[in-house]
Amino acid sequence: MKYYFRYIELHRENFIHQPPLDVAWHTPIGAWPVVNQIDVGRWGIKDIWSDKWRWAQHPGDTVCKYGRATGPACGFIRSNSYNGVQVLTDISVDHGDSGGPFWLGNTAYGTTVLQVTWWEDWETGWIRGSAYAPVDQLYNELHVRPLTWRP
Repeated sequence: MKYYFRYIELHRENFIHQPPLDVAWHTPIGAWPVVNQIDVGRWGIKDIWSDKWRWAQHPGDTVCKYGRATGPACGFIRSNSYNGVQVLTDISVDHGDSGGPFWLGNTAYGTTVLQVTWWEDWETGWIRGSAYAPVDQLYNELHVRPLTWRP
């Protein structure tokens, strides 16, 4: 199977497809400028100057995400130990959002892994949220880290 981004063929460098992780790292074949930016749809392009590892991401903290299917949105971290390695949020995602960035300001937090639904309480009811692989998990498993620098 071949992967493409904006008609540029991508080479799969490394991947993990075993629960609770389902992530891959691709590099472009041929000339491609490497920049520390993420495309967040109608919100534009975000420069990434730093990353935040899971131990520093706390329940109640604000986080934003971009997904191809659902677009950009912000919400709150609910747990930083979902499945022992993922971060759980109250931000809804759908099929097609996988691999999309989670960030806040100019800081990378992680990448979308899956949709999660849970019962909160009788007042709130069901919550449709998401879980993402934090940047340190990507580093630990794939040996890749977001490019960060500040002009």
